[in-house]
Amino acid sequence: MDLNGLRLNLISNTILGIIFLPFSLYVLKGLLQNRKALFDDDLTAADRRQLKQIAIFVLLPIIVLLHELGHVIACLHYGVHITGFNWSLFWGEVSWKGPYPEGAPAVIALAGTVFQLIAGAIALIIAFLSKSPSIVALSTYTYLLSGLSSLIFYPVISLVSWSEDFPEIYGSGDPKLVWLTAIVHLILAWGFVYSYFSNRTRLLFVKKTRPIWAREYEKNKAAAEKEGNAMAYLALAWQYYYVGLDNLSEKTIQKAEAIDESNLDVWLLRGYIMQSQNKFDTADICFSRITDGNADTTLKARAYMARGHCYFEKESEKKSKDLQRALDSYKQAALSAKDLADPHYYLAVVHKEAGRTEEAADELRICLNAQKQGLNWLDPVLANLAREAFQEFKKTAK
Repeated sequence: MDLNGLRLNLISNTILGIIFLPFSLYVLKGLLQNRKALFDDDLTAADRRQLKQIAIFVLLPIIVLLHELGHVIACLHYGVHITGFNWSLFWGEVSWKGPYPEGAPAVIALAGTVFQLIAGAIALIIAFLSKSPSIVALSTYTYLLSGLSSLIFYPVISLVSWSEDFPEIYGSGDPKLVWLTAIVHLILAWGFVYSYFSNRTRLLFVKKTRPIWAREYEKNKAAAEKEGNAMAYLALAWQYYYVGLDNLSEKTIQKAEAIDESNLDVWLLRGYIMQSQNKFDTADICFSRITDGNADTTLKARAYMARGHCYFEKESEKKSKDLQRALDSYKQAALSAKDLADPHYYLAVVHKEAGRTEEAADELRICLNAQKQGLNWLDPVLANLAREAFQEFKKTAK
């Protein structure tokens, strides 16, 4: 055993534990202060971020501690002498010596991972049984961290460096233990990867963490099954898109297309899916199917605005921005549906980004007087945003 390397490893990981300790304490403090709002039925984006922090900086260290306790219990079972115990939040070590029966080192090494997997399994069971969106989310994040670290990350690091537990396990002289461990390891790793990428498990997670969405989803699903028309399936596809279930959304789009090939609305949603994946050129092709096709004025305006969003988002990543294509798309949207106020808000955004404050202010004035000018909002939220943006202009002018 390389004692110098082991001691260096112990010192470095202890230092990392000390560095991360303030983060863990800070997250724990936030949990105690916001526990009522955090664990209510309204699971916000901010709640999700905080729950992920809790899983990483509070619960993952506890799982690591359980891992080390697994080694301790196995040592006690075999009656070997424990010479050292270290736990540094995200890393730990149990050292031992003494006479031991054949195969004991491999079992002692395996016991830590077994305890960690049990902790992950308990988290998964809680996620299935709980009706609290926050508890479901926190338990799921904990399960994912436990599974990733015990089945993939730690085994790879351990085997590549040929240190810690897994060389002891797979280097054991007992072929039955080695093969049994390898087979179970592969099955569990496959099950973990499947649970993460499967549409079924992702849908179940969304249902349990977004109860309001779940109710609306069930209505749309029932309508699609009952009515069986393209628009009903397209409404269901939008439901999938809203929560990031792009694969299910695309599959449902294909059902709508099979029913009505002439329905151009499917290309709007398909374009939004491509845009959400930063495939801007593909999204542009999808929107062009509408703008170049025989669509009604409102749908064309929506497609032009969507193209404008793509151009604007694509250029926002560059140091030198060319916003003319985005500007032209929003102008086309305004010309396509002259009764809509939405394009004028987006024109104001582009003008402001380009430094043309007067042009931006003019577009916002159109938004503020939309009702008088007979303009309607597809997205009513934009009316409030336009009002707030215009107030900012007035403050800046003063």
